[in-house]
Amino acid sequence: MELEVIFSGLTAIVAFLLSTLLIFKWSKTQTRYYSDLPFLFGVSILFIGVSTLLNLVYSMTFFIPEITLFQTRGILICITAVTMFIGVLKIWLPENYKLLIGGGLIYAISFLTVLFSSTTPSLIVTYTSPFIAVNIILVVATFTAVYIKRRLPSINPLLIIIGALIILISQLMKAITPLLNLIILPDLISIIGWSVFTLGFLVKAPYFRSAAEINL
Repeated sequence: MELEVIFSGLTAIVAFLLSTLLIFKWSKTQTRYYSDLPFLFGVSILFIGVSTLLNLVYSMTFFIPEITLFQTRGILICITAVTMFIGVLKIWLPENYKLLIGGGLIYAISFLTVLFSSTTPSLIVTYTSPFIAVNIILVVATFTAVYIKRRLPSINPLLIIIGALIILISQLMKAITPLLNLIILPDLISIIGWSVFTLGFLVKAPYFRSAAEINL
């Protein structure tokens, strides 16, 4: 229990630090939009930190019913998932803001409908997990295409792909490790995954120089 609390706290701290790095990078750009990838993914990681912190407080105090905890966390995870979903859509539809907003709303309404239709914590996890998995798969597929086509040289798609795959592994392990008494392992892997994922937005692609030369 103590190790679980420690790793939950560490996950929250790392999430807040990674979010701060991304939003700070976004704030330093000359032209800023709320649809910029560093901002969207920074907000996404921020709410992961808030969600983890809420879970940590619950595990130490048990001050709210478990179903309320899962529903509240579900709302926070929904915000994380929607911002990530819009970030991915923006790569495919960079100028179509109506579709971006519409897609985000449909995703959010679907997620929240499933969340509040589920009557137990286990059902919430079961029915909302596919939303998260689809998001991560979309991230991997999208940034794989970006890397192959050598787009977005100011970020590193390869690191983003590796980070997303590590995060996916951590999510899958959450369903297995309780049976093996290795509850902290998914949190540790998740921290590594989100760190690599964030690094992808802070480090330029290996083809950055050639892309710059082409623009000249």
